[in-house]
Amino acid sequence: MKTGVSLITLGVRNIVKSREFYEKIGWKAATESVEGGVTFFQANGFVLGLYPQDALSADMGAPDAAPVPGGMSLGHNYASVEAMRAGLDAFLAAGGTLRRAPFDAPWGTISYAADPDGHVWEFAHVPGFEPDALGGLTLPSERAA
Repeated sequence: MKTGVSLITLGVRNIVKSREFYEKIGWKAATESVEGGVTFFQANGFVLGLYPQDALSADMGAPDAAPVPGGMSLGHNYASVEAMRAGLDAFLAAGGTLRRAPFDAPWGTISYAADPDGHVWEFAHVPGFEPDALGGLTLPSERAA
């Protein structure tokens, strides 16, 4: 079986506010979205979904369960440090919260910010891990020679 992720669903407190946040940073809700129920955004090779947290917990058979924001991050790699900082700035201007200002790590320039529900996004420029023209990321070892 080929490994992959096709749909990432984020549990959110307020579907309308969460949708507005993602639209402010440039994501376009898909026509398959259901007003007040679920919002889908087509990304580069996968779909990001927003779904009310109480409904997601109930669907999983754990009605009292809630995610622990910060237990994982969603990464967004950029072709340059300048592009990464611009993406971070747009995210913050839309209502995101800075978790860690850009810093230089041994592998590149990194920053973390959270959406209004606390889902943490990593903003990164890592040499060798730049996205392709469609925004996809292929590990250097997996690229065709």
